[in-house]
Amino acid sequence: MSHRETVRSQFDLQAELFASAQHANDPALLEQYLRFIAARSEDRIADFCAGPGILARQLACRMVVSIDLSPGMLRQQVAGHPVEADASRAPIRSASVEIAISRLAFHHLENIDAVIDTLHANRLELAR
Repeated sequence: MSHRETVRSQFDLQAELFASAQHANDPALLEQYLRFIAARSEDRIADFCAGPGILARQLACRMVVSIDLSPGMLRQQVAGHPVEADASRAPIRSASVEIAISRLAFHHLENIDAVIDTLHANRLELAR
């Protein structure tokens, strides 16, 4: 089984538990993260490796595209626009979003450079 297939199957199994996990939904940490990205109400946001869309739920007043490899994680989303895709090959047009974010994900990626290249190729911002 490839790394990609392993990640997808494992996250599909963990999706429901992770969506309600205390460490992933900690209000203080989420508030700190939201302050850091400083999204404006008009910003379009791409959340790479979005999991169950925890950030999309927090950013509900904004347009958020939640990109994740795991269909199980995407089924847990209650906000945003879920897109099943590999973060290194995400279907995002150049300059179509103002902010690109990723939270709790980079340690799961097989090729971090490919994901960074995708962000740069699309001229997306990692953070303001």
